[in-house]
Order: sequence, then C-alpha cells, then structure tokens
Amino acid sequence: MMAITRQVIKPMDIQNFFGKRERQSFKMMSEMKRYFRKEKHHPITVTNFCEYYAINASDLYEAMQATDLYKTKKAENRKNKPEVAPPIFDVINTKQLPYQFSRKTE
Repeated sequence: MMAITRQVIKPMDIQNFFGKRERQSFKMMSEMKRYFRKEKHHPITVTNFCEYYAINASDLYEAMQATDLYKTKKAENRKNKPEVAPPIFDVINTKQLPYQFSRKTE
C-alpha cells in the first residue's frame, strides 16, 4: 500500500467511495462546505470528510488510492496509444459517394 500524501478530497474520490455520479458528488461537496462554513475556493480535507460522514480515514484513503491509480492508468493509456493505420480504400472505386437517401415511395 503506497502512502497517501494528498489531504484534499476531490469529487472523483466521493464517486469511488459512495458510488455516486459526478453531479451528486459535487452537491455533496457543496453541502459539506456549507456545513463547515467554507468558501467556494476552500478545499474539503480528509478530516472534514470523515467528521461529516462519521467514517474511518483508512477506508477513505483506500478510495483515494483507487482514484489516483485510475488516473495514472488513464494517463499511461493516453501516452501509449497504438498507432492507427490509415483507412484502406477500395482500389476500384476511389470516388467516395455522398450520402444517398432511400428510394422515393409513391
């Protein structure tokens, strides 16, 4: 288990911990900010989150670790994308036809 140095909760952490959607996690964060009387630009810390939801910090750290791992995997996949071969066109019919509608019905 790697050491968590991050002390700020992100909406993605809430998504992973509670299984909520992104919009709902932003609402939950705004409720916590209202409860702790924080301004919009002030972050929610791990201690604030654990106090508000009465949970153990180690459980939350596992969710945060999963979030960070997901982001690094996503970044690695972006870097190591395989090169896509150019599309192969039909040698006989090089002229591309425009979109054609179906036949008219009378």
